[in-house]
Order: sequence, then structure tokens, then C-alpha cells
Amino acid sequence: MDSDAPEPEMRSDCSNNFWKGLSDSQIDRICRAPQQYSSATISSIEALDKEKEALQNALNSVLNTLRKRQAAAERETAQAIAAIHHRRNALIPMARLPPEILARILVLHAQMEPPD
Repeated sequence: MDSDAPEPEMRSDCSNNFWKGLSDSQIDRICRAPQQYSSATISSIEALDKEKEALQNALNSVLNTLRKRQAAAERETAQAIAAIHHRRNALIPMARLPPEILARILVLHAQMEPPD
């Protein structure tokens, strides 16, 4: 084996440094290049930016409307569920007892059958 050959790890570092240096120099060259666009290109870019902003605004408006509708639907659903619970509870005979009598029944039950 050739003792003068660089270790594999060293070769990898050298190639990484080579490619990094090459890419950095290419990026620097591109960034330093003057950006010259025609007025038609600039107008097109501005028109696209305005169109994108209008679409984002429209989307936000639709989303806000949907959120409001969702909140209203959730309120209506909660009210309907509460009404159903109220009607259901009214069907149970025990629910028709006055609170004082119901409390007395529960106290007597607890005395007759204490928890284990």
C-alpha cells in the first residue's frame, strides 16, 4: 500500500473543500452580477405580486367567513343539545321532585347503605 496516499477521511475533506469553494465562488459571481430586467418583466412581476396578494386576501376573507359560520353552528348545536338534555331529564320522574325531597332521599340512602 502506498504510504504517501492521503487517508480516506482526508481525501473526503479535500473534495468537500474543493466543491464548497467552487460553489461559493459561483454563488458570489451570481450575486455580484447586475440584475437587469426589462420594464415588461418588471411589470409582469408586479402584476403577479398583486394577483397573489389579491388571492391571499380573498382566501383570508373566505376563511374568516367560514370561522364565523362554524362558531355560529357550534353555538346552535350546543343550544340544541342543552334543549335535548332538558327534555330528556323532564321525562325522568326523579327529576320532577323538589330539591329538598331529593336531598333527603339521598341522605337516607347513604345512611342505609354506607360506602364500603
